[in-house]
Amino acid sequence: MNSLTQLAPRIKTISLFALPISMTSLVNILANFFAVFFVAQLGIDELAAATLASSTHITVLVTVTAVLYAVSILISHEYSSSSTQEHPQKNIGALFQSSILVSALLSGAAGVLLWHGDKILTLFGQDEHLVSFTTHYFHYAACSLFPNLVAMSVGQFYLGIGNSHFGLINALIRLPFVLFFSYVLVLGRLDFPKMGLTGVTCANFIVNSLYCIIILMYLFFNKKLKPYLLFRQRPLFRWILCQRILKLGIPIGVQFGAELLVMAVMTFLLGFMGVIPLAASQIVSQFSLLAIMLVLGLTQATSILISGEFAKKNLYLIKEYAQAIQTIIQIFFVFLALIFLMFHNLFLSLFMNPADEHNQQLKYYALVFFAISFVTMYFDAVRNSFSAILRGVHDSQSPMKIGLLSLWCISLPCACFFAFGLHWGAIGLQSGFVSGFFVASLILRIKMHRILDNHIDIIRR
Repeated sequence: MNSLTQLAPRIKTISLFALPISMTSLVNILANFFAVFFVAQLGIDELAAATLASSTHITVLVTVTAVLYAVSILISHEYSSSSTQEHPQKNIGALFQSSILVSALLSGAAGVLLWHGDKILTLFGQDEHLVSFTTHYFHYAACSLFPNLVAMSVGQFYLGIGNSHFGLINALIRLPFVLFFSYVLVLGRLDFPKMGLTGVTCANFIVNSLYCIIILMYLFFNKKLKPYLLFRQRPLFRWILCQRILKLGIPIGVQFGAELLVMAVMTFLLGFMGVIPLAASQIVSQFSLLAIMLVLGLTQATSILISGEFAKKNLYLIKEYAQAIQTIIQIFFVFLALIFLMFHNLFLSLFMNPADEHNQQLKYYALVFFAISFVTMYFDAVRNSFSAILRGVHDSQSPMKIGLLSLWCISLPCACFFAFGLHWGAIGLQSGFVSGFFVASLILRIKMHRILDNHIDIIRR
């Protein structure tokens, strides 16, 4: 075990590369945060409907976008091993073009599913009155998938070549436009139609479509990118490269999607317990997502850095990165705990008046859910850090299998037992869910050390 002083260079490297990625995710979530804030002005029914719709939407969106995480990992591998290859930049261009084809395939399949999102909610027995708010929300969400994925492919290309600031700059440029259209469309301001919940995804569709066109034009005319051959009269689409992206990316997407699906099931179960626990969960999820996105940015950066070192066979350096990311996570959650203890009432006041006697039950559920969510997020961060290291050495199967088994076979049954078997209700549902994250983090830690030690033994021979 290295000391903090020895790990300092690795902590610095990860932090500097991860910070723009995390901030990009934070900016994107910030847009959603304010969109939900606008929806909350319409009443508790629309806020509860937003919980149901967003959980389904995010499950599908994260599943397909997570597949494209493989693009940055593969490009980083090509970029780091460029000294041993004859045409590394051509390979990177071919990977980028293949990612656009993969984006089209994914958006077509997932778009059909999203288009019928309201029917999925009805199938799970959700309140018809709440479901009625979501129909056109899902239609615009389906239409915005392809521009979302193309933008994701562009961002992954830049991450793969070591530029993590590009995504942040573009997210900051998009943010005011998303906020403007969300505000005027959700609430019907400045003579725009009042679309309610639908205005959230309509705003995203407008902004992302325009962004997709502009960013592709920027790549086409950028002379600095000409060596990568991103655009050619004869496209470099290669099915074998699509297969490489899908082979590494599908387990990542399946893992993320299935994990969010189990969380969506948790949301559906919470919906049976009343509007107040559901609304409290939506409030807490806005702040949880901010922390989760920061951690996911950190773990994605770790995967990319480790993939580059894996190409050079620097296994001992990878072990140092593994220790460094654990240190960063521990520091981050100590800071997060202090923020929660000092400012929780301020956070709640953004969505309700904590002093109003009519909001006391909502406040109680929100505070308890905050505390439980903190524990869940910590073990989830530890689990994701080990998963990131394994993906960096091109093993995305193990994190997927361990993650799915832990959440579906441990977390969900425990949550149901605490909620219904022990009659702890909504609080029991949230408490029991922590168990699978704890178990998965232990198993993945063992798996990570075993795989790295095996690679070290192979190199020694």
